[in-house]
Order: sequence, then C-alpha cells, then structure tokens
Amino acid sequence: MSDWKGTHIAKNIWVGPVPTRYMHEFVAVAFCAKELQPQSRAESKKFARHSLLCPLDDDGVRGITAREILSVLATARMVCDLSQRGPVAVTCHMGINRSAFVAATALHLRLDISGSEAMALVRQRR
Repeated sequence: MSDWKGTHIAKNIWVGPVPTRYMHEFVAVAFCAKELQPQSRAESKKFARHSLLCPLDDDGVRGITAREILSVLATARMVCDLSQRGPVAVTCHMGINRSAFVAATALHLRLDISGSEAMALVRQRR
C-alpha cells in the first residue's frame, strides 16, 4: 500500500515501521513503540482515523510487564475489531518485534490458534 514499508500478514492486518505521514488507506494505526507514541490526540490523528496506543519497551533486558501484557491484549482485540472495517497497520520502530507480537496476538484471537502458530504465521508472511 502506497510507499509505506509494511507487510500484509492476514486479512486487513499489516505490520511495519511507524508511518511518517497520514495513511488514508488504513482504518487505524497501532503504535507499539514506547519511544514513538504520539504525544497528543491531534498528533495521533496525523496518521489515521483511529490510533491505538500500545507502548511497549524494547530494551532487551527486562521481560514484559503485566501492564504491557494487558495493553497488548486490548490492542490486539481492537485490531481484530477494526480490521473488520478495513486495513489496520500495526507498527513499531522497525516493524519487526513489538508490532509482530501485537499482530500475532490479534491472529491468535481472531483465528483461535496457538500463540506459536500465530507467530509462525507472521514470520512466514514477512
């Protein structure tokens, strides 16, 4: 889609880096990089009609927190719901780790498959 460097992984679910412009072809953009969260409602509206905030850290040292797990689950549910209306971009800094985790969780919920199967599907599509 357009010049954005995302990858289509399932019906209406895309994974990739944080966008640099408004993505009119997407119903929503999920921001999964803690360091790249829009700082205001106005800023989040610069990218899509709906913005989903899932601030995940990628420091590689500590594990995921309970708060982050809840955020991933809530965001994945919203990705599932919004993807019924059209394409959803799930993004992080490079579009590799955090976005793939959230997208795989959405596939796990949507397709009723295991987490391992969902991650394998994301890896296969990238």
